[in-house]
Amino acid sequence: MTDSTLVPDDQLLELRRTARQLVFRTGVDSTPVSLGGTCFLLGYRDRLFAITARHVVKDAVPEELLLATSEDSWIPARVLEQFNPSDEISGALDLVVYDLDVRHFIAKHRRNSRAYNLLATESNWSATRYQSNFFFFGYPLVHATVDYGSRTTRAESQQWFLQATYQGSSELPHCHKLRLLDASGIGDLNGLSGSPVFACRSIIGTTAQPQLAGILLRGTAASGLVHFLEVEALRTVLEEILRRPPRRLPKRWRSVKTKKRRAPREHH
Repeated sequence: MTDSTLVPDDQLLELRRTARQLVFRTGVDSTPVSLGGTCFLLGYRDRLFAITARHVVKDAVPEELLLATSEDSWIPARVLEQFNPSDEISGALDLVVYDLDVRHFIAKHRRNSRAYNLLATESNWSATRYQSNFFFFGYPLVHATVDYGSRTTRAESQQWFLQATYQGSSELPHCHKLRLLDASGIGDLNGLSGSPVFACRSIIGTTAQPQLAGILLRGTAASGLVHFLEVEALRTVLEEILRRPPRRLPKRWRSVKTKKRRAPREHH
């Protein structure tokens, strides 16, 4: 068990597999891919979504998007449609949602990757937010490198696990602030946007049950503060997406022969 969250290790491992590193095709032969930070795999009402902050992907088109499915490989994301949600009051949200072809996410990809089931999440994390421990995990770019070899491209990255406490409402729409318990070892939070944020309240005599609180959007190690979009807003966005008819998978997709390697280092 982890001392601070009291979440069983096997359950925590399953949660950590929902955070995947984003990789982008560059279109340049000598440097075919670049690492792009974190996305969150989420299943909702028989659909599969990859979710991250909009500033992470910038102007990248869906065909450029790759997903790391394990410690040593990535695959084309097979995006059916990209959504850039907006709010009637605040305008565009710093959020992008990719509707993925669930048929492409086959059994071998599920061995080391998981889609979080949003239907299993109750929206009551905020009732005990000041008594809960918060944690999130993702891929900071400062700890990621790419080796462009003559035959294959290899990357090394580490998923970091960070803990925090609730600080209050954020100035960003539908967002909240957390204060990191320890960010001294990470140096830079760039790349962690898009990480899933969980809340967990420990009760004596019971096993802690983490609840999805939202998606990390931004923050700095210097301030020790991070901002996350609440899960209630995310659910509203997904319900709006589901009201639209799903698109079919395009006939042709480009493939890329690359390999990804992650150092077996854990950080708590």
